[in-house]
Amino acid sequence: MPKSPAEVILEKADKKANSSTGWFSSASAKWEDAGDLYQTAANTFKVEKQFKAAGDAFSREAECRENCKELNDAANAWWNAAKAYKKDDPLCMFCCAALYASCN
Repeated sequence: MPKSPAEVILEKADKKANSSTGWFSSASAKWEDAGDLYQTAANTFKVEKQFKAAGDAFSREAECRENCKELNDAANAWWNAAKAYKKDDPLCMFCCAALYASCN
């Protein structure tokens, strides 16, 4: 079975997040790029109505944003994760809401 577009983007994001930084790149750029890819994957999962997977991808985006000290963007990603989980897994929604509150 072929992978969905969201799964392909998610694999790229995982690869970017797990890569080492090169001589001429910074660690924050790596996390920013991975966060952008996770966000794209999450939005694609939402279009596919896979809300648990979307919440997982938004959570990973939030972790990337925290790693590069973008706390406002991290809070927004936690909020988006909570909204996605709300449609599929309410227990996870409360965890994300608590993490969102800790960012503010």
